[in-house]
Amino acid sequence: MASSGRIILISSHVAAGAVGNRIMGFTLERLGMETVDIPTVLLPHHPGFGLGRPILASAADFAALLAGVATRFSERPPLAVATGYFGRAEHVKETAHFIAGLKERFPGLVYLCDPVMGDSDRLYVPEPVAEAIRDHLLPLADIATPNVFEFGWLTGTKPEPDPTALVADARRLGPAEVIVTSAPALMRGRMAAVLVKPNETILAEHPVVENPAKGAGDLFSALYLGRKILGASSEEALAFAAAGTADLFAVTKQLGRDELAFAEGQDVMLRPNLGRIALRRIAEAKGPISLA
Repeated sequence: MASSGRIILISSHVAAGAVGNRIMGFTLERLGMETVDIPTVLLPHHPGFGLGRPILASAADFAALLAGVATRFSERPPLAVATGYFGRAEHVKETAHFIAGLKERFPGLVYLCDPVMGDSDRLYVPEPVAEAIRDHLLPLADIATPNVFEFGWLTGTKPEPDPTALVADARRLGPAEVIVTSAPALMRGRMAAVLVKPNETILAEHPVVENPAKGAGDLFSALYLGRKILGASSEEALAFAAAGTADLFAVTKQLGRDELAFAEGQDVMLRPNLGRIALRRIAEAKGPISLA
């Protein structure tokens, strides 16, 4: 038995594919955790595979769903909440109210905000949704996992080729832990997940993935949050999440899939090859930055 509480997931649900709650719930349950899955939108598949009519609840119906879920934690308090994709700004605001209420009831609750809003230099959600995530959810978050584009949009900065350049902006973002994924690395041919904490910064570098399958951010966030809840340090969870994501990409590529092969690759995802990850701790002091 891994845990006695639940992890609440608030994101998209696809009928087919490996994004949103579908991949996050599977990953956390394979780690031995029970999940409560709250869909923000219902889709046949990821929109990147063609148009599919999204099914969105009204603001009132979504609020009623959250209120109903909130009544179920008297005997077993939730351990964490993770949020991802939203289709309506009203849903974001209702979710912020829901999480604030849970944090008041359960002070030890951990909230991870994956600000799913864009990639490849563009927003793919309406701007009011992105603004609502920035203004209502990020201030509540203990952990945030933006990709490099989302990080730039949230901070009003442009990506720099040196990953150390984002440290100060990450600390101003708010959450105690900010992990910028798909960030530049210090080594050629690699990309990084950059973990910025109040007093330290750690890079997890891994080989560049060409044409990555959809769902990488959702998978990474679930692996990181799951390991943290199970007692791993931030550094251990970072290495585990980066390696598990990279290994599942390798399996997906071998099978020639255009979506994460999470069923076939679940074993390597949960027991990844940590040797493919280079962890680098940035020694922060006045003057030039060096690596410890």
